[in-house]
Amino acid sequence: MGSKSVVDLMEASSGVHFSGFHLDGLEARNSEVEEPTTSAADNVHKQPFVIGVAGGAASGKTTVCDMIIEQLRDQRVVLVNLDSFYHNLTPEELTRVHECNFDHPDAFDTEQL
Repeated sequence: MGSKSVVDLMEASSGVHFSGFHLDGLEARNSEVEEPTTSAADNVHKQPFVIGVAGGAASGKTTVCDMIIEQLRDQRVVLVNLDSFYHNLTPEELTRVHECNFDHPDAFDTEQL
């Protein structure tokens, strides 16, 4: 990936390329709006958010996630790795494992996710 830092990568991909999803609007649906005790600029860094990283097998997703986590320097980061959510293969499927497409959405147990 070269020597660029995550900050450089995030700045280079800012704007329309950003695909984050901010959760603060979801929480406000079921609660009363409270007067902020800090400025909006201070508050934005304390709101939970999701960063989605997608790509094919061995495309560098884990490396990118590790870089993001390192830059955030925060113990409250949770990494949900889809490798933990594959459907279990039957003994018959295991004999034909080379035919399985593990990149296809049907390969994942989305109910458990």
